[in-house]
Formats: sequence, C-alpha cells, structure tokens
Amino acid sequence: MKFLVVDDDEGIQLYITKILKDYGEVEQAWTAEEAEALFAKALGSTPVQAVFMDIMLPGRDGHDIAARLREMERLAGVSAHKGFKLIMMSALDDVENVGRAYYQGQASGYVTKPFTKDRLVSELRVAGLLG
Repeated sequence: MKFLVVDDDEGIQLYITKILKDYGEVEQAWTAEEAEALFAKALGSTPVQAVFMDIMLPGRDGHDIAARLREMERLAGVSAHKGFKLIMMSALDDVENVGRAYYQGQASGYVTKPFTKDRLVSELRVAGLLG
C-alpha cells in the first residue's frame, strides 16, 4: 500500500509516517507542488491508495490540492470508485471545512488534530484499506 502525507508540520509528518510505515510505503509532501509531483509520479507506477491531507497549508489549502489530485486521477483514466482514499486532517472542526472535505473532496475520513495512532488506523479501516 502507498500513502501520501501532505502537511507542513514536521512533527505531524514524522508521527504519521511512523504509524503508517507498518502498513506500507509513505511519501511525504510539504507543499502543493511536492504533493502533485509525487502523486503524478506514483500514477505512472504504483498509485497512491490513501492521502492524508492537512487543510491549512502555505499557498494553497488542502481542499484545493485534493481537488487537483482527483483531477489528475481522472485525466489518467482512474475511475472515481478506484481512486485514492482521502483523509483530511486539521485543527479545524467547523461545519464548513468538514462538509467541504466530504462533499467537495470526496473524503473518506476527517481527523481533528491532535489525534492518536488508534484514530488514524481506525480511519484506514473505515476507508476499507485495512481488514
């Protein structure tokens, strides 16, 4: 399984990577540009199965980046039901951001920071990536 973690906080990156490495390969991106480049590269070989996306990022927010990744999949011929599972992560828990994540971003999950290992693993199960 391949994961992409998009967050500009080094502590969060390290924490999530430590948790996910037991389940597969983890790619890390700090910016929209890095996320898009890593995602595009993976589309040509081993596609990303789950993206853990922070909402508050410098430049472009996580909602916009997730939409771009979905568009990249669509252009590559990946059907919507075979696309990556999106798990949004944020300190924001307001109705607007949560709703936007699920309805616009087609998120499988939404994790409010701070979170635990059990919470992340639970989101993978809910997304159907773990038994």
